[in-house]
Order: sequence, then C-alpha cells, then structure tokens
Amino acid sequence: NYTEIFLKANEHYKNGEFKKAFELYKTIPNPVSQVNYNLGNCAYKLGKYGHALLYWRRAERDWGFLNRTELIENIALLKSKLNKGTKKKGNVFQYLSIAKNYIFSIVRAAPLFVIQFLFLILWFFMFLYIKYLYRKKRRFLIVILFVLISILGPLLVIRYSLYYRHRGVVLGKKVILLSGPGKTFQKLGSLPEAAEVLIQKESGKFYKVKFYKQIGWVSQKDIGKI
Repeated sequence: NYTEIFLKANEHYKNGEFKKAFELYKTIPNPVSQVNYNLGNCAYKLGKYGHALLYWRRAERDWGFLNRTELIENIALLKSKLNKGTKKKGNVFQYLSIAKNYIFSIVRAAPLFVIQFLFLILWFFMFLYIKYLYRKKRRFLIVILFVLISILGPLLVIRYSLYYRHRGVVLGKKVILLSGPGKTFQKLGSLPEAAEVLIQKESGKFYKVKFYKQIGWVSQKDIGKI
C-alpha cells in the first residue's frame, strides 16, 4: 500500500529521520509531484544538492499552476547556497531573477497544446477583427492583441525547447567531463554539483551534455534526467 508508505515516510521526515524517509519515498513507483517534492526536501536535508534539485525539477514539471511558491523558493534557495562565492546582485536584479524563475516555472508546467491553442486563437481574432476594430477606431484593442501575441510567441518557443530537449542535473560533487563516451578519453574539465545540463546524445553508459559553452561526455550515473 503506497499510501501507507507515503505516510510512514512523512513520519520519518517529521522526526528528522531524513535518510529513512528518503529511502521510503524512493520505493513509490511513478511518483507524483508531492512525492518528488518530499524527495527533494529529504535530499536537501542530507546535503545531496544535486538530487534535491533533480526531484524538485521533476515536481515542478507535474505540479500545476497553483501553490508553487514554496517549490520555486526552495529551488532559488538551493541555487543561492551553491553560488555563495559569486558577486551579489542588486535588488532590481534579484526581483528580475525571481520574476524569471516564476515565469519559467509556469511555462514548464503549462501543457504545450494549451499555449499553442491560445497562440492560434489570438492570431485568429487578430486576422478576423483587425479591419473591423480599425474601422471602429478601437486601435487600443489591436495593440492589446499584438502585445499578447508578442508575449505568447517567446513562451511557446521556450515551451517547445523544454518539451523536445532532454535536460539533466549533475548529481555528484565534482563530475569529470570527458572528450568521448568512456573513461579512457581525455579529461576536459569538471561540472559542479546541481548544474543543469542539456543532454544531446547517449552512447552506452554515457551522456553527451552541454553546460554553457562546455560540451563533453559524462557517466550516466552522475546525471539525473528531469
């Protein structure tokens, strides 16, 4: 009974037994967003920051539109903790970063067909009523339609990118980046824990990944697919 396992794991978490809770949550097959969220919380408490971000990203994907503030704040807190050595940004940049995180989080949760449908509907109304609205001197409504289309267009591109590209999270503390799919290949550098990468290719037990301008191969055990 997976409901009983979930409740038992919750008890362990409340009692501070994060390792026991983590192992119990992992036994639940096809975990829903709440299970993934709790897995992320346990991993964070255990200092497994790569695993924490992985499970929170999985929870974010299936969470829905409402009550996601705490999840987004947890992800932001984790990233802030891992980037303690970087230069602090001003308040304006912090607010912009928070707004960006909310937008991307909602876009990740939005079904692709919903954004496509809204985009097509807006274009339909634009072409159908543009002459009528212009003749009636309702140019303000035309401007609103243009603004909505200009917002939905980039969001649709972002959602397509998230849908068709495989993303992953670096799980280890310092993962070696190789020039080919094998441990005998040359070392190109390393990837930090909880880095989010784009998975470009798979060969044997290795992934070809991209992290900013770095491209190379890493072992599959060191990458968790979102």
